[in-house]
Amino acid sequence: MTEWGTFVKDHGLLGFVNRKGEYIIPPGRYDLSGGMLYEEEGLVTLRDKEKGKMGAFRLEDGRQVMDFLYDRITFLGKDRVLYEMGGKTVLSGESGVICELPSGAVMQPYSEEGLAWLEEGKKIHALDREGKILFTLLEGEAARPFRHGLAPVKSHGLWGLVDIHGQWVKSPLYKDVQMM
Repeated sequence: MTEWGTFVKDHGLLGFVNRKGEYIIPPGRYDLSGGMLYEEEGLVTLRDKEKGKMGAFRLEDGRQVMDFLYDRITFLGKDRVLYEMGGKTVLSGESGVICELPSGAVMQPYSEEGLAWLEEGKKIHALDREGKILFTLLEGEAARPFRHGLAPVKSHGLWGLVDIHGQWVKSPLYKDVQMM
């Protein structure tokens, strides 16, 4: 159960009902696998079983906000979306396409500071809201979201902290680092 309601599957059809039991997203041949529930903004991606493509809905009112045209959709917060369509990976905002990213790129949601990690193969880049690469981790194996100007980064099996300029604030000496 979410703040808005829950998904219901009946006779192979998937729909979404609000807390009053009313269908908000009518039952359809949808699949949740590979989809994303972005509770912070009340959005969900579903895959159309017949087309094999993804679309997105607003859970508050069931309004479809993205048609079933996409191979992948990732909500990044602060009105940013990463989608893949026709072999292109795109960072998009409310006003449209911001930039094209390397094919298959993966991003983490934007932080309060307006930074997000872009994973391109073994490279990990810090991006601003306009898709500009601010810096690339030289030794990064993994990175967690920024919080209060710092981000946990794993290097050579140990965790440390980098600032918004990519400088080590705490060298990677720790088995784990969790931001609170």
